[in-house]
Amino acid sequence: MADVQTKISGGGESDLDLNQRELAHSIIESLLEHTRVVSDLIALMAQALDQDTTKALTLTPQWQAFHVGSAFFSHHHG
Repeated sequence: MADVQTKISGGGESDLDLNQRELAHSIIESLLEHTRVVSDLIALMAQALDQDTTKALTLTPQWQAFHVGSAFFSHHHG
C-alpha cells in the first residue's frame, strides 16, 4: 500500500515514470498541434465553398461529430 501512496503523492518517481510522462506529453502536444492545423485547413477550405454547399456540409453527421470534438478541445485546451 505504501508503494501505491508513493506513486499517488509523486514521491520516488523513477526515470521510467518520468520518461513515460514525457512521452505522453509529447504525444498529446503533437495531437493538439495536428488538431489546430486540421481546423485551420478546414476553415480555409470552407472559405472556397459557396453558401449552399457550406450549409449542406454542416448538416452532415460527420460535421456534427467534428464540431462537437472541436468545441471540446477549444473549451478544455484553448
